Amino acid sequence: MENVKGKNIVITGGSRGIGKAMALKFAAEGANLALIASNPVLLEETRKELSEKYNVFVRAYPLNISNQGDVSQTFERIYNDSGNIDILINNAGVPCHEYIKNLTFDQLKLATEVNFYGSFFTIKAVLDKMLENNSGHIINITSGAARITREYTAGYAATKAALTSLSEGLYLETKHTNVNVTTVLLGAVKTQMQQDGGILNTKYSKAIREGSMEPEYVAEEIYKLAINPVRIITIPKRSEPITNLYSIYPEFIDKYFELVGNSK
Repeated sequence: MENVKGKNIVITGGSRGIGKAMALKFAAEGANLALIASNPVLLEETRKELSEKYNVFVRAYPLNISNQGDVSQTFERIYNDSGNIDILINNAGVPCHEYIKNLTFDQLKLATEVNFYGSFFTIKAVLDKMLENNSGHIINITSGAARITREYTAGYAATKAALTSLSEGLYLETKHTNVNVTTVLLGAVKTQMQQDGGILNTKYSKAIREGSMEPEYVAEEIYKLAINPVRIITIPKRSEPITNLYSIYPEFIDKYFELVGNSK
């Protein structure tokens, strides 16, 4: 794909943070947007901001993506309004950071319903039409935590590991078609969710604060993937060697994180 001008792109979690940054980037490049989020007020504010700033179609669809029936109905509306969906970006997510001994079933259930089931439901809502058209791109934003889990992050990491496996399996099932599937292993980003999740109250807070990416940087990287799809990518790229080494020498990486966590 040379550019996204005139393409129809769906972004979940599109009202703030990474989702809003992506919406701004894609709108600036001429894409038409369908933004999905659970907060209708923030969603409408974002839609209005984009519509006033860029000469593209921007539609807002308030939705709790953990409800499959609601997801199906909403995507029917999107297809009716837009005619087609060229790119689906599964970005919506909620934090689930707690030590396992304190983690409740309800906390894990909510995170699983949004972070995993929600993306599964949106994928199911577009996959048949993309395969029928032999065209489309599904970008699943998971987490580097799916590959390297630390204490306090196991619940969140488990939901993202599930999505990573689903995304990788979908890639294999569609690789002989013109439907692209990309798995994004995302590092720490400066968003409200990072604040809400409590991760900044752990021993890793200093390293996370110093190493976190700006949402706008992530948006630029996701835009590049929309133009040139790949199977799987780690963002930021500098984290990839650590992720790869962890699969071979986990104890070594454990020691590395202990040093990082104990640094002042």
